This record gives sequence, structure tokens and C-alpha cells, in this order.
Amino acid sequence: MKINNLIDTTPTPSKARLIIGSWPLFILLIYYVYIWLCEVIDLLFYFAGLPQATFFSRLPILFLCAWLGWAIKQKKLIHVNKIKWDRWLVAGIGLVIIFGLARSVYPDTSYDTRNYHLLVQKPGFVNYFATGFGAGNFQSWGFRLADRLFYWPRALLGYRLGTTLNIFFLSLILIQLTHLITQFADDNRVKTLLPPAVWALLLLATEWNSILIIGTYYVDIAAIPLLLEILTLIIHSSPRQPPNIWILAYLGLLGGLTLAVKMTNIVYLLPMALLYIIINYRHVIWQKWLLTAMIAIIPVSIYLLFNFTATGNPIFPYFNQVFHSPYYYNLNFRDYRFGPKNFLQGIFWLGNVITNPLENITEVPNPGRLVILTATLSWLALLGLLIYRLVKRRRQNSYWPIPVLFAAVYLLWSFTTGYARYFAFGWILLQLCLFLLIIEIMQHQRLLGKIGIILSVLVLCYTMMRQYHMILIHGSGWTWTAFNWDSWRANIGQILRDHHYTRVNQWPFPQYFVIPESAITGEVMLANPEAEIITASYVNYLDNNDTYALWQNKMNDALTKPAYSIWRGPLLGSDDEKSFYDQNNLYLNNLESISSFMGERYLVTLEPAYGRQNSFQLIDTTTHLTLPDIGQEYTTMIVQAHLAPYRLEIIVKQDERQLARQTIELAPEEIQYVSMPINPKGAGTLELTLTPTLTGSYIVANPTDLGILIINPH
Repeated sequence: MKINNLIDTTPTPSKARLIIGSWPLFILLIYYVYIWLCEVIDLLFYFAGLPQATFFSRLPILFLCAWLGWAIKQKKLIHVNKIKWDRWLVAGIGLVIIFGLARSVYPDTSYDTRNYHLLVQKPGFVNYFATGFGAGNFQSWGFRLADRLFYWPRALLGYRLGTTLNIFFLSLILIQLTHLITQFADDNRVKTLLPPAVWALLLLATEWNSILIIGTYYVDIAAIPLLLEILTLIIHSSPRQPPNIWILAYLGLLGGLTLAVKMTNIVYLLPMALLYIIINYRHVIWQKWLLTAMIAIIPVSIYLLFNFTATGNPIFPYFNQVFHSPYYYNLNFRDYRFGPKNFLQGIFWLGNVITNPLENITEVPNPGRLVILTATLSWLALLGLLIYRLVKRRRQNSYWPIPVLFAAVYLLWSFTTGYARYFAFGWILLQLCLFLLIIEIMQHQRLLGKIGIILSVLVLCYTMMRQYHMILIHGSGWTWTAFNWDSWRANIGQILRDHHYTRVNQWPFPQYFVIPESAITGEVMLANPEAEIITASYVNYLDNNDTYALWQNKMNDALTKPAYSIWRGPLLGSDDEKSFYDQNNLYLNNLESISSFMGERYLVTLEPAYGRQNSFQLIDTTTHLTLPDIGQEYTTMIVQAHLAPYRLEIIVKQDERQLARQTIELAPEEIQYVSMPINPKGAGTLELTLTPTLTGSYIVANPTDLGILIINPH
């Protein structure tokens, strides 16, 4: 097969047994292997009861990596292709970097990041049922290799710029797509008017689910460079030349790392493996192919082993009817929010994506469905041509594996999850079909092909404008952050200074955090990485009495130690939120404000309720509150405002007799400790009147003798 002009054509050293696509890919593979070796050492130290992620646990890895590097250099086993840069490829990568850095200025506040990504980034293995309970929900038990990749960028660059690893992934994907597009055009002796790098940028920039990853810690594109390398090896394979053992081992490594990134990548790996076997069926030597399978299992095995020893289910919580882990329902997990509901919907799920993107597909609908429609029609046309040539016994074009592969991965994805973000590589394959159909037309009808190019570019550019308008102006995406100059300037001053929370008031690092639900696990970990986390809502996933008792014991033990919770914002006042603390025997005793790069938060001190009921009162304009008889001369009141500066008048009465009166001025987000002399006489209750000069409402939590905290006017 002809080597395209993107890759340096310097002859491969004669002793080299393996060719790797490019230096950026080789660097990524080294980083993957390094992190995986760290995981192996940490797991061994976990079972031995030794401290993990220390200098001494990393020292053997440094020696091993040094030895491997020396052995490869001495034996000249690997040859890495050099990228032949041109101005279009440089410009395309430059645009990816500029857009990525502009988005990375904003902190990632997306749900999954706060829920579990930050938790599982931290090196080391932790049993989140033995230590705390249910931290990160069941999502923290997935294969976590890609999350570990983000730990060092975040530790070195800060919270915002730690997401720039996804910029590297997208830049590498652009290089690989340019490689493929150049190869297909050269193989078919077709000039597609636009440079290959421009085509690659248009196809990548309109892939909605990939560009939404920019600025987040989501890992859905981390495996795409590995999958594109596998695809390249499939296309380069020839039935006339058997693959050597090094290529098979390399395929096993790529496949194993891909699966260790995310379990849902299995929908790509199975069809790719089958397709490679079909192409090379004449040269199948089962001993060699068994070695490939064993190498593929190795990267995943450490997570299977850890999950099994901790939960009893190696792929927790999936297929729990088979493994019967006590930490989840005795049923097979499926996210019923997404995916087809019957067989017919599964077959035609692409049609649902195009016509009704709000129904069971994703939380962030794609505004560029015109590209999906155009690419789907192109894919169907290519399949038709492939079948026609197969019947007529005509030679297939070199790109034939792509439409066939998409058909297989589409059906597997549709019947497993049907969730759009888990199909990022599938959408890239689909959009490649649009370009491949243009090549097919250009081979036979130049004029019609040029018309097709013009129409395709118009569709891609129109889609790109719509999508980036939604992202930049309306903030569509997993963080829902709209771009504007004032907010961008305010956030850029925080980069490199946003590693942890900044404490407004000194507070002790608690041993336990008890949180209502797992959506803030990541924020809790940032507040104190060493604290044990109990997710109180995890009890909803338990139907085992012994495990429920274990959860209850954890809750009771937490309340004997310094225990805290964190509020992201105001209590919304729903019955569920109000009853949560009472149902779990938790009483709010004190609240302190802490600030972070994610915004203002509230640190809540928890203690056993001992029969006390939490009270939450909504304050509108002039409000009267009844306080218990405090029996002391002075009371401290804490008042906090989040609106424009305004005046608040406080009057304390007892039995219609005014004891104290004070007016205070509050600036935005200001806390004031107001000391008012109160001298109650005899029994009776105290009445507090709060009269803000501006309209608004406030949540008041637990009026006690220590005062009143007014939080979060809204």
C-alpha cells in the first residue's frame, strides 16, 4: 500500500519489527504504560497494606521504564514515523489549541466531574465501601486508567488547565485523520480540492460529542487515538502478508489500553478484532492470536481483580444477577434513561438521533443533526456500493473496512447503551463516510464530485457555526458555561492558582464528610483529600440487610467524629431536601462559608439529632421568627447577603417588649457577625423581625441560641 505524503518516507530500519503511527502517539503510549505500571505497583501495595503512590512505590517503575527504553534502543525493535508538517495541519492544530485554551479558562463544573472523575483521578486503590461508604456512587468502580492520566496535568497546572490533556487528544486525532484522508485520496488518485488537513479539521470540528469534551475531565475521547491506530493497522493489513508477532502484540496492547480507559469501548474492539481476523483468515495461527488476547486482558486485569476483591463483582455493578455483589441491587445494571426501548428502535436508532435528539439519547442535544443525516446517507450509499461490488466480484476500494466497521459498532452501541457521548469514535467513523463518498464520486464523475464537495463543505460549515454558537454564546455543554469577555477575564486570573479550596474561616479538616448524594464527591475531595466520604443516598441501591446495617454503622460512627457536609448553594426547600437530615438523624449545628474556583460553598457541621428536628424557614420581606428562651445576655447573629448592597433591620422582642434593635449594611457576599445585647426576663419566647430593604427570599436553617444564619438569597 502506498505510503502517503503525511508520513516521512525514510526507510524503516531493517531490524524494526513494529511501526508506530507518529511521535505524539508514541509519547501517549509511553504515558499510558507508565500510569498503568504505577497502577500495578499501587495494587500490590494495597493488598500488602503498604502506603500507595509514594516515592518508594514509584522507584521500581522508574528503573523498569529506563530498562525498557534501553532495550528498545539497543535492539531497534520499534520505528516511529515522523509527521510531515504543512501549513494547513499546523493551522488546524493551532485552532484546536486556541479554542481549547479559551474553554479551559472556565472551571469544569460538570456533573460527572464533581461526582466521580476527581475522586478516581487520585492515584491509589481505595475500597469506597470499607473506607467511608458509596463515594462517587457506583461510577467510581469503572475502569479508571484514563482518569489517572489527568491527575498529573491537574496537579501541575491547576484545576482549569488540567483539562488541557483533552486538547492533546484532539490534536493527535486531527493528525491521524489527516493521515487517513491523505492515504485514501492518494490510493484512489483523487484530488479533493481542499487539503487533507482542512477536511480532517471540518470533520473533527463538527463532531459534537468530541468538542464538548474540551474544558472538562471527561475521558470519552481518550481512547480515540488508540482506536484510530488500530483502524490504520486494519486498513494496512493485507491477506497476502501474514502479520508478525510484534504487530499482534501491539494490537493486543492497544486493545487492552482502550478497554481499560472505558468499559463501553468494547463495542469498538469486538468488531475490530473480528474484522482483522476476517482479513487475515489465511494466516490465523491460534497460538499467536491467543497471545494477542492475553496481552489485551492484562491492562484490564488489575481493575477486574480489585473490583472483585472489594465488591464481589469484577465489573461492578454490571451483571450483578450473575455476581450477586451485596453493594448493589441483585439485578443487571442498565441506564434506562438512554437507548432504544425495543428491537425496532435499536435497528433505526440513528433515525431517532436525527429526528428526535431529546429522546433517550443525551442530556445535550446536537444542534448539527444535518451533518449526521448527510453522513448517514453517505454511509448507506457506500454500503450499497460495497454489496454491489461483492456480488459482481469487483475489487473493493481500500477504505471498505470503514463503512462495514461502522455498521457493526453502530448496532452494538445501539443495543447496549445508545448514549451519544459513548459513541464519539463511532460519530467520527460515520463522518468519514461523507468524505469517502466524495472520493467515490470523484473517481467517476469529476463535475458531480466537485458539486458534492461544495455542498458537503457548506453543510459542515453551517453545522460548525451552529454548534460553536451554542457552545460559546449559550454555554451548551457539560459545564453549561457561556463565553463572554467579562467572565473570561475574571476566570483567566485564576489559572495556575486553583488547586484546592480557599478557606474563608479556619475550620478543622474533618475525618468524615456525610453528603446527601454523590454529585459533590469531587468537591468534597478537594476540600480534604484524606477525609472519608459517606454518600447517604447510596442506601437506595441496597437490598441486602447486612450491607444496610454496615451503611448505618458507618453513619453512626461518622457522627461520633468531626463530621461535615458541603452545600453547593441554597437549600431549595423541597420536602425531600428538608427531610433528608431528619431521616438520617443529622442535625445542622453550624455553617461556615468557604470559597473555591467553583464558587461559594457552605461547610455544614453535623451532629446527632437526638430527637431534634431541623427547621427551615423561608424569609420574605418582613419576617417574624420565634426563638427558644436563650437564657443569656448576649446572642451572636450571623447574617450573609448575596445581592446588591442593602440594609437589614433586626428587631428582637419578648412578649411584645422590644429588647434590641439594630440596622446593618450588607455588601454582596459579605458575612457579618452581629452582637446585640439582649436581656430576657423570665420565661417566654423571643421574636426576631428581619426587614430587608430589597425584595428577595432567604433560607434560614435551625434558629438556635447561637444565632441565625441567613444563607443564599435567591
